[in-house]
Amino acid sequence: MKKTPDEIKWENSALKGKCEDYEMGLKMLEEMFDTTVEAEKVGKLQEKRNPVKFVRDEEKEVVKQTISVIQDEEV
Repeated sequence: MKKTPDEIKWENSALKGKCEDYEMGLKMLEEMFDTTVEAEKVGKLQEKRNPVKFVRDEEKEVVKQTISVIQDEEV
């Protein structure tokens, strides 16, 4: 089904700002991963003790921070 110009304009206006939020979140994730790489070099002892727990804790923290950033942008 072909969309009318009004439908396309409405969809574009509804999406406006959403992509920017995700781009900002992605940029912050990249920065966090860069920081995590540096932290990993420092925290090699923790990783050797329990590598699964270390990775899971890092992933949980990244997800929490990303969600809070996206929620803050939506408000």
